[in-house]
Amino acid sequence: MLKKAFAVMAVVAIAAAAGWSYQQSDSEVTLSDLASENLEALAEKRPNADPCGGPKDGGHCLSQNMVNCKDLSGCQ
Repeated sequence: MLKKAFAVMAVVAIAAAAGWSYQQSDSEVTLSDLASENLEALAEKRPNADPCGGPKDGGHCLSQNMVNCKDLSGCQ
């Protein structure tokens, strides 16, 4: 009888944990105004931005890439 009661309590605990986990993942995420402004500023394309993502020597880009990469010869 004790084993049956323990098994029932274990099933109830697992079901409660699963329900709580589902409720947590189902909640909607909202950003504050400051976070939204920061996200927009980061996503904004800047026309005068330096495209060099590789190493620099005296302010000159050593990378031959047309995209922002961290190596010298191309994104690999």
